Amino acid sequence: MATSVDLTVLYAQMVREGESFKKVVYARFMVRDLKREDVRELLRIALSRTAGSYRHVMRLFNVPLQDQQWFMDFLRKYDLLLDHKPFRSAQKPLHLA
Repeated sequence: MATSVDLTVLYAQMVREGESFKKVVYARFMVRDLKREDVRELLRIALSRTAGSYRHVMRLFNVPLQDQQWFMDFLRKYDLLLDHKPFRSAQKPLHLA
């Protein structure tokens, strides 16, 4: 059963420390250490930083481009996919090197 998780720590592990989404989120989600709402909240934060771009979220979360199909399928399969449109705005996406 999922326990209380500090999402800022998980986000920092991916964004600042370079850990992969598969290790930080996917693995924990699959053993039920993360709830759907936890993953959705991480996606909300990332989509707001990337102006609604899932491709940029992948880069932010260290998901290789060749894993795009896997990433999107995972989000769809587990009902984690968020509508990107509310995050689209005049704001430019976070520049990712």
